Amino acid sequence: MINHKFTVGTAASKKKHHNVAKDTLYNFAPQFDADIRTTQKNLNDAEVKLNHKWNIEDVQTDSDIKADAESDPICSSAGCGQYRHKATDLGYPIDYYVPNFGGDQDIVDSKHSLEISEN
Repeated sequence: MINHKFTVGTAASKKKHHNVAKDTLYNFAPQFDADIRTTQKNLNDAEVKLNHKWNIEDVQTDSDIKADAESDPICSSAGCGQYRHKATDLGYPIDYYVPNFGGDQDIVDSKHSLEISEN
């Protein structure tokens, strides 16, 4: 014999395991602020004018796009050939040395001022 008293469903058990969130009254018809009311009015006016009911399920989201999609939105239906780099020599050097004369004095001064103010 284990010598344990089964207390599920008793008043003491219900008091111990009571979910206080269920005691909170929720207003299922809250008064919206002016911005929300204006948005709802504008949406309704647009639906009437366009004779079309907006449906959130019809909206395409990023999660609807397959990760392995082959279509690139920047390309036309003809492909992306127009964005390829030229294969011919440009006629001028592009990998030339650029000297480093240090940071701009205004930037150096700003970094110094920041350092002083942070200490």
